[in-house]
Amino acid sequence: MSSFDRDFGGHNFEPVEKTVLLDDMAAQLLERRPPGDPELANEYRILVVDPAGQEWEYPIRGEVLLGRSEENQIMIEDRAVSRHHLAINTDGKLFWFQDLNSGNGTQLNGEYVQEGWLTGGEEIIIGNSRIYFLIPGSATDNAEPQADDLPMDPGSLVAAPIQDAASLVATPSPASPAAAPEAEEDDEGGKWLALALVVFVLGLGVAGLGAWFLYKRLGAGKKPTVIGQTSARSSLKKLQHGNKLIQEGKFAEASRFFRMAASSVPESNSYRSTFLERANIAGIEAIAKKYYNEAKKLYYEEDKACDAYGSLKKVSKRSSLFKKADKLRKRIFNKDIKRSLRMIDLMIASNNPVERKKARKKLQELQYCDTDLPGIKQRLTKLNQPHTPNTPSVPDPRSARRPPPPPRRRRYRRPSYRRPKVRRSSGTISQGVSLFCKGQYAASIVHFSRIIGSSSGSKRRKARRYRSAVKTFKRYINSGSAYGLLKAHRAARKISNCNLSKYKGRLAKAFIKEAKRNEGRSRYAAAYRSYRKALRYNGGSSAAKSGLRRIKKKATKLYGQAEVLMDVDPNEAKKFLRQVISILPPSDPIYRKAKSKL
Repeated sequence: MSSFDRDFGGHNFEPVEKTVLLDDMAAQLLERRPPGDPELANEYRILVVDPAGQEWEYPIRGEVLLGRSEENQIMIEDRAVSRHHLAINTDGKLFWFQDLNSGNGTQLNGEYVQEGWLTGGEEIIIGNSRIYFLIPGSATDNAEPQADDLPMDPGSLVAAPIQDAASLVATPSPASPAAAPEAEEDDEGGKWLALALVVFVLGLGVAGLGAWFLYKRLGAGKKPTVIGQTSARSSLKKLQHGNKLIQEGKFAEASRFFRMAASSVPESNSYRSTFLERANIAGIEAIAKKYYNEAKKLYYEEDKACDAYGSLKKVSKRSSLFKKADKLRKRIFNKDIKRSLRMIDLMIASNNPVERKKARKKLQELQYCDTDLPGIKQRLTKLNQPHTPNTPSVPDPRSARRPPPPPRRRRYRRPSYRRPKVRRSSGTISQGVSLFCKGQYAASIVHFSRIIGSSSGSKRRKARRYRSAVKTFKRYINSGSAYGLLKAHRAARKISNCNLSKYKGRLAKAFIKEAKRNEGRSRYAAAYRSYRKALRYNGGSSAAKSGLRRIKKKATKLYGQAEVLMDVDPNEAKKFLRQVISILPPSDPIYRKAKSKL
């Protein structure tokens, strides 16, 4: 019974393949036809040959999953095929396949691969089944010699002719009994002829085997792939990730990903120019976004209109932010720069050398921000002309010196002859230090005040220092901030080393808290310094060590971004390198690399 009769014939036939219809689109994708169907001749399609010899054609209009499970769009009854073995996909222009971590793997033209492109004529082997990718207009020509048609023994191709020749030679002619010797000679000649024929056939077989081995060795007949099989998956992922970054507004990272995708594509591919063009567009958007955000910060937060005006001029006309930048630039010119120009005109018209000097300085500042500002060169030319005042200049009242005030008359005071008070000793300094170590800060301050009032010389000076240190400690010990606790710690060290371990622990916790707050605000340099200070006071703090590891990882990431952006945007790359230098200490190897790049 032929395969066609088995598929389309009797009423009791149960189809080998079970097609699962997921939805309307899936039903259209999973439509199968016999080989050579004229309706599928103008479409991209695959020809599936299962172990039973059944052949079906399926059009490829989207993602198609193949495997042994019924959950796939194409189910293949082959025990050597995994439940979810292979996926074939397309975007309308390109076709590719990917192995879904199958047990027996996937072969493309006789080689095991994980994924690859499909350009037409490829043979994919999964388990004991074969899949052929056909392009529009190609005829289905998969006729191969079956096992039933081939002889079981290769020697049978020559055995039959040898047997017939031997029988013909060995049969004597009944008409002439005297021809026996001649018959024997003919028998010997037939044997030598058969042996020569066997040797000739064996030589042809060996030559054909050598030619096939050389063909496989040199890889002749293979179609050149558009992208290397090992880099196809990574290129597609980078392209998708780059588009996602552009949608999120991360243009610098998008430019880096597009350039990486272009580097994995040969120069002969038309998509390489598309990748490079997207990378250039993303780079232009990144530079425009940088200058636009910088101008907004300078204008709205730091009130530097001139610098903001110069930054907005650097925004490219090809970027999507050009309209916003031009609008803000016109606003700065009409609101701030015009007012500065009017003030400069008044200074020039005052004919005062001091005012003219100020006007020259302001004009130079405006010219530094933007050399194309209208009227700057004319005003500078007017200032460079010699000053010929028509009217006598009025002296600046601020430059006139005022006369010194008259000296104050001192009142005469009669000297007093009081007897000096006898100062009594009210304790030693060690008693005040002991009160401080016990936590009696108010009593310690009172004790040191009594010593100051009752003593003199070095003891009095030392008591003053200790009293000031106790006051500072009492003021900042409960502040909660890291720098307040640091002041309290330094004050305690001036008095005594008692209970310093308790204060060190609190100080380390305060620095860790401040470092986390700075890290949340993206102030990584300050956070790094705070973590280092926390380790100085508590060397076993796991929170400080993990924070330092996070910041070092961030610095390493910034250095990697700077390396990628060095060819796209050197200014942005230098900015990242400066951040790395400000975060890490000079002893770190990444610091030295960033320093050498700058």
